[in-house]
Amino acid sequence: MQLSQRSSRWSVSGWLASTTLATLAFWSIFGACVDASDASGVSGASGVSGASGASSTAGAASAPVARAIIAWDPRACGEPHRVIVELDAPGGAIGGGGGTGGGGGPSGGDPIAASVPCVLGVVTLDAPRLGVYEGRAYAWTAGATVRSMTPLELTLDAPVTRWEVPTP
Repeated sequence: MQLSQRSSRWSVSGWLASTTLATLAFWSIFGACVDASDASGVSGASGVSGASGASSTAGAASAPVARAIIAWDPRACGEPHRVIVELDAPGGAIGGGGGTGGGGGPSGGDPIAASVPCVLGVVTLDAPRLGVYEGRAYAWTAGATVRSMTPLELTLDAPVTRWEVPTP
């Protein structure tokens, strides 16, 4: 009788110890992966080039100064498609390291772009500096067809700016 009580105590303590060690190992590895992706400068929505998901600003030297939130009515999307928003580098910046090449972001015409499914109704872009950005929002389907292009002119004069656009 004593042997079975000892073995059940050992099995419970062994189960608790192995579960604790497995949990610690998982969170240590997961934390290391998250830290590694943050250090590389890759972020979810900023700098996405077209619909490919590759970052065009992976080597940015500094954090973004302005965030543009572009929204539309997701109920008016119709057929499933993606919405791509592209902003060209501003000609004149409103501070935050203005001029050509300031802020460590796009310069010389490299667009800041992101792509999301239309039904989400919002896309976020991180800009390297404040200023007036010109660009476009358009619908894109898997057949590589572009439709309903809407020109944009956004003034980013605050850390976060929200713009409503017609549904692409």
